Amino acid sequence: SSGMILLFTYVMANYLHYVGVSRFLIISEAALLNLSLLTADLWSAVFAVIAEHLQIHPLFYLALLLIMSGVFLYETGPSPILQNDQQQQTSKMFDSTLAFHSNIT
Repeated sequence: SSGMILLFTYVMANYLHYVGVSRFLIISEAALLNLSLLTADLWSAVFAVIAEHLQIHPLFYLALLLIMSGVFLYETGPSPILQNDQQQQTSKMFDSTLAFHSNIT
């Protein structure tokens, strides 16, 4: 019985993970998802410090600072998805204008 509960919990956790990732990718980019997943080590470090009373190597904090600054810089820049959409719209407008002018001549 406990094995079935664990299996059900595992299946539901995976389902929620994949649904959550797909929803996230609808509203944002894969690069931000990957950068955000890199910050997951922060929670393991917090657990190691609080629960196990371990000392973390100082380079971890440097790496965490670099990752968080990467996320910050990525979020402050213009969205590559919006730029691609604008370029596609511009090329569609150009193509329709070109087709219109070629039909006239």
